[in-house]
Amino acid sequence: MVATMDAAKPVNGIRGWALRAAGMFFLGLAAIGVVLPIMPSTCFLLVSAACFARSSPRLYHWLHENRVFGKLLRDYRDHRMIPMTVKVTSIAVLWITIGITFFAVPILVVRIVVVTVAAGVTWHVVSLRHRAAREHPPGVATAD
Repeated sequence: MVATMDAAKPVNGIRGWALRAAGMFFLGLAAIGVVLPIMPSTCFLLVSAACFARSSPRLYHWLHENRVFGKLLRDYRDHRMIPMTVKVTSIAVLWITIGITFFAVPILVVRIVVVTVAAGVTWHVVSLRHRAAREHPPGVATAD
C-alpha cells in the first residue's frame, strides 16, 4: 500500500503561509544536517514534508522528487523504511544530544521531558523497517 499526500485541501491564508515558512525552516535544518555530521537531517526533513503536505502540494511534490532527499522521503512514505545507517546515526545523535541537554539543564521537569521524548523517538525509529544502503525496498523493480 502506498501512502500519499492527504487528500484534504491545503491550508490557506496565514496558517498556510506559516506552514510553508516552517517547512522551509526545517528543510534548511535538514540541509545543514547533510553537511554537518553532528546534526541529524532525517527528523527535520520529515517535519518539513509534513508542513508542505498540509500547505503546498507543489512543494511537497518537489521535496519528494528532490535528488538529495527524495529517495529517503519516498522510502519512508511508501514503505515506512529507512536505511540502517540512518537509523543507527539518528539514534546515536539523538541520545548524545539528549545526554548533553540532560547534564547541562539542572531542571528536573526538563530532564524528564527530554528523556521521554527521546524514548518515544527511539521507539519510532527502531520500529521502522530498515534496509542496507544499496538494497531496494520491497515491491520495487530493479534494472538487473
